[in-house]
Amino acid sequence: MSDATYGLSACLAAALMFLGGPVAAAGSEGEVTAVNETVFIAARHIAAQPFDRVAAFTLTYAVLADGKMDESEKQLATVLAAEGSKGLKIKGPDDSVVAVPPPDAGAQHAFGLLISAKNMNEYWLKGDVPMTDMVTLAYLGDAAWARVAKFVASKFYAEWQNSSTDNGYKPIRDIIARAYEQGPDFRQDTLLGNAKSALLYDAMTMVDAHEQDKVPDFSYNWLGHEAAYRPFNRALLPP
Repeated sequence: MSDATYGLSACLAAALMFLGGPVAAAGSEGEVTAVNETVFIAARHIAAQPFDRVAAFTLTYAVLADGKMDESEKQLATVLAAEGSKGLKIKGPDDSVVAVPPPDAGAQHAFGLLISAKNMNEYWLKGDVPMTDMVTLAYLGDAAWARVAKFVASKFYAEWQNSSTDNGYKPIRDIIARAYEQGPDFRQDTLLGNAKSALLYDAMTMVDAHEQDKVPDFSYNWLGHEAAYRPFNRALLPP
């Protein structure tokens, strides 16, 4: 089985965030961006609080809730990722307007990854910073998580093919351990550290399901995988 078996190649992963190409330069602080109701609700929710990484995720969950980004959402992300961003005004379907404050460095970085994802192989097992970026990409929303998990599953599957009772399943155990040791550490970054663990677990469940439950549970069930570790269904819903 190859990456294509999972419906995801490294090339597709490079376009992870649904963008068709570079987006135009960021607009000015006074520019008003019209968005759908889901995104507007998220923007209104974060408008009165510090625009940190958690607030950025609140907005990206909404942006990616329908599995794609339209032109207004690309514009929004580009403005918020821009160096020195002063925030922007967002207009909802009923013409209400909310002012989103300037994002901090963590929030800017999240939006930067959203609009300029690299080939996934440039993140995979390349050290703490690239692996943290990969986990951040996955945490941007449901669809992003599914795509990154499929990419990781393709890497795990390659090592599973070399694993057997004769070698104590060492290849698959080793690559899981290598992936777990790189990137966010839950002791310093609880949110992304736990997300990394769940992401690796989900990738292994894909491999195990493909292999009809032939992968020994002990090789990966030590990975934390509580539902709360994932970004699923986090988009705020209309009242």
